[in-house]
Amino acid sequence: MSLEKALKEITVAKKNLLESYFEELRNYFNNATEEQRDFTLRSVEELYQELQENQIIDPNKLKEMRKGRNISLTNLAKELGISRGYICRLENGASPFTKKEGSCRKYLEWLKKQGYNPYGL
Repeated sequence: MSLEKALKEITVAKKNLLESYFEELRNYFNNATEEQRDFTLRSVEELYQELQENQIIDPNKLKEMRKGRNISLTNLAKELGISRGYICRLENGASPFTKKEGSCRKYLEWLKKQGYNPYGL
């Protein structure tokens, strides 16, 4: 199995897990007391904030932004001082984003300057 296919399967599995979680949550919520509902709502709000902080970035949006600005992979890589291959993998969804990685941080800063701020940095 290729890395790209494995990452896509992981993304689908995460989505399925969240859908299952929210289905269970809906069932619980419908039968809960008002106090339990208040607690549940606070918990869901915290979960939502966490998901926003770790949002999965749409690779198609990344490629679209770069191409919309008529910037080649090579030129962007030179501008940011990171490898062309790394940018290509991000745009194809083959590399995961991590805010702690130096190259990823440079790319996210570039995106932010272009008006795309998926992490709310």
